[in-house]
Amino acid sequence: STAHGEVVEVAIKYDGELDGGLTYTIGATALTGNSQSTITGQVARVTVNNDLNSFSAGIQLTMGNMSVGLQGFDNGASFGASSDDVKAQHSGYNTAITWAMGNITLGVGYSHQELVRGTRAQSAATTLTSAAAGNVREDNITMIGLGYDMGGGISTYVQLSNNDHSDGDHATTEVDPQVLFAGINIGF
Repeated sequence: STAHGEVVEVAIKYDGELDGGLTYTIGATALTGNSQSTITGQVARVTVNNDLNSFSAGIQLTMGNMSVGLQGFDNGASFGASSDDVKAQHSGYNTAITWAMGNITLGVGYSHQELVRGTRAQSAATTLTSAAAGNVREDNITMIGLGYDMGGGISTYVQLSNNDHSDGDHATTEVDPQVLFAGINIGF
């Protein structure tokens, strides 16, 4: 990113299979980098960023036509200022299950993230709420989807997503949309 330099990323992945047809994939990655002196786009303001320090890991299990996955991440205070009294934080996880039955695939998923604005980010925010720095902003998304392979390279899908958002400020009225997606894929 423009806020970090000399970035190093290390990743590891392992695939395996157990008796009975259970296959698994496990992966992890760590991302580190030195802070750069200034934040792009902020004139006449010198802010020393925290060093980049992110970690994520995931696992996928598959048996027959069913697949289950779980992934989590923690960016810590990577995107805050080193001078913040209240440190920025960002972490979350995702989980999903898919099940294929002939031409039909059913999927269910859930995602959760927590984001805390640090002192500098809250004072510079263009979407200020009365929430103080350090308030936990949460997003939860529940998804359920159905896909149908019609054959001949044509498939359709429909997915319902329920979004639950909180900006950590109890005085704010939140908007929690439900979104219905549908589509058709044509392959040649």
